[in-house]
Amino acid sequence: MLPSVKSDLANIEAKVASILDKVNRLPLDAIAEDLRKDLASLDQTLQGVRKLVGNVDAQLVPEIKAAVEDFRRAVTTLDRAVKNADGAFLESNSALQQELRDALQEFARAARSIRVLTDQIERQPSSVIGGKPKQTSGATQ
Repeated sequence: MLPSVKSDLANIEAKVASILDKVNRLPLDAIAEDLRKDLASLDQTLQGVRKLVGNVDAQLVPEIKAAVEDFRRAVTTLDRAVKNADGAFLESNSALQQELRDALQEFARAARSIRVLTDQIERQPSSVIGGKPKQTSGATQ
């Protein structure tokens, strides 16, 4: 008889066989088929994204550039207009300032006329219906 030591080799062999049995029972063909379908779908999605990016580059980017250029021109024009307006208002004898003074004087005259009219109506409310009273020998009625 030979002395022997109990070996764990049989135990390891059983575990490996169990693992291989579980791997054999996995539906690898179905998993591979699902993976192929998912990859094909991903490929189609990526092709769509490439096409969309191409369309954006071809159509949208030139429009954006044109809009930015239009905006830049508008801002430049507005800047020039503001500078011209500043000059027109700040010059001491500019035509625009004179017109503004004339308009303010007209406004002041109109305000005085309205004030006189309201004073007249307050003193003689019936004058709205009958008109302004006739003056006789320098006295008012």
